[in-house]
Amino acid sequence: MPYCPQCRAEYRPGFETCAHCDVSLVAELEPDYLSDDAMAQMLEGKDLVAVGTGAIESAKELRRAMGRACVPCLLGPPQDSGARSCAPRVSVYVAREDIERAGRVFEERLADLIDSGDLVAGEAGSVENSEGDAALDSCPACGATLSSASIEECTDCGLALG
Repeated sequence: MPYCPQCRAEYRPGFETCAHCDVSLVAELEPDYLSDDAMAQMLEGKDLVAVGTGAIESAKELRRAMGRACVPCLLGPPQDSGARSCAPRVSVYVAREDIERAGRVFEERLADLIDSGDLVAGEAGSVENSEGDAALDSCPACGATLSSASIEECTDCGLALG
């Protein structure tokens, strides 16, 4: 089966280009640094917090980015934020002690998903998408306290917030 090397989607034989990423497909994928099984084992018994909630593909991309950065995480049902959507949503969970590292991955790899509204930050910073309209009290990337709910960029790390 061919695979997309960027989003890791699996295609039926005969396809040559990823419909989402517009890159050539490959016969085999290189394994993520941390496999799903390895991450689950590392997180067993730990206090987990949601660092992102979004569409399944966005959450999978965040999970892959966390794995490449050696930040163990799991996908699971979202914490009920009150926001409703027709599309299924899933949360990405990390150990509480890894929130800072997860925030750096979130900032470095997936800031564009925040801008698109496909992914919203979880407990690392109470960001919601336009459906949730929650106020932002801390930066989801670095945890810095924000001075106002209408701030558009974190003054500590520069993450675009609005």
